[in-house]
Amino acid sequence: MKNAVSIQLQHCGKTYPNGAQALQPLNLEIAPGETLVLLGPSGCGKTTTLRMIAGLEFPDAGGRVMFGDEDVTALPIEKRGVGMVFQNYALFPNMTVGENIAYGLKIRKVAPAERLQRIETLLEMVHLQGLGHRRVDQLSGGQKQRVALARALAVEPRVLLLDEPLTALDAKLREAVRADLNRLLRKLGITAIYVTHDQGEAMALGDRIVVMERGKIAQIGTPQEIYFQPASPFVADFIGTMNRISGPLREGYLYIGNGRLAFPAAPQRAPEISAPVTAMFRPEDVEVFDAQEAGAFSGSDVQGRVLDSFFLGDRTRFVIELYGNQTVIAETARRGNWHAGQTVALRIAPHALLNCLSSDDGMSTHATAQVTA
Repeated sequence: MKNAVSIQLQHCGKTYPNGAQALQPLNLEIAPGETLVLLGPSGCGKTTTLRMIAGLEFPDAGGRVMFGDEDVTALPIEKRGVGMVFQNYALFPNMTVGENIAYGLKIRKVAPAERLQRIETLLEMVHLQGLGHRRVDQLSGGQKQRVALARALAVEPRVLLLDEPLTALDAKLREAVRADLNRLLRKLGITAIYVTHDQGEAMALGDRIVVMERGKIAQIGTPQEIYFQPASPFVADFIGTMNRISGPLREGYLYIGNGRLAFPAAPQRAPEISAPVTAMFRPEDVEVFDAQEAGAFSGSDVQGRVLDSFFLGDRTRFVIELYGNQTVIAETARRGNWHAGQTVALRIAPHALLNCLSSDDGMSTHATAQVTA
């Protein structure tokens, strides 16, 4: 099903008749065969963007939607050659699995023999062999979602659009279906746009991720770029867990309580900054030591007190109060008898610190990352 097409959104915004602006004018290019994930909180504009690509919404005047060299801006969904998979499956409960998959083919007057062949191929593709004659109301949630996917693919769309398709599934099933979906998209090579608010889904499925904030694009990049090189405080906070620590900066070191952290990513200012400077880092980038361990505490560590710890099997997560009344989250795979009230030393590699945000006026509106993956 190598039927990939590029997509371009050119100055596409969306304003409703009551004046509410759901989407600020944006430009976006999607490569043929790419899986692009639109990620963000509720109300950020991701679903509006997806519906605009589908032909369920139309951009404000001046906006254009291109599929390859074809301008599809004015075309409705049934003429764009797209397949859609929804959160609520949108299956016909009075039909069998095979009849649901064949519905679009029947509308397009595909010959019965070809319909049957395509149904069998798709059932095998989504691991539902032998279930073609079962009614959809007798299926599990994961099976229903696979039927919805097979139905969307049956008509051999140019573009596959997925609107939070795994939200209704429980966590374990969602992970299994996500893995199947990822393998299927890679195998088909179809252009796919996936909407979600789940960071794990975005990281697992996307060739690139578009993080959206209040109707505009906050950052576009690979999962690694989004995670390790967030372009703004919003992206840094929305993707994963992010800590912030503040302290005076002197000669390349950020001073926290009775310790300090080497900070080569510091802004090029005077060698000493009296006002607090803020650094950001991920919990998994922290090494945690019992402060009583020989040689654990050095001039490039900071100390704190464990407020709480959570054993998660493969790692332990801590809530730690640093000297100076700053609280951070840290994770470690090191085994030990960690307990509340324990004094620990934290070590953070310089490359793991994201760049300073001056605290002079709260938080700056932008941040360039200084992290190497």
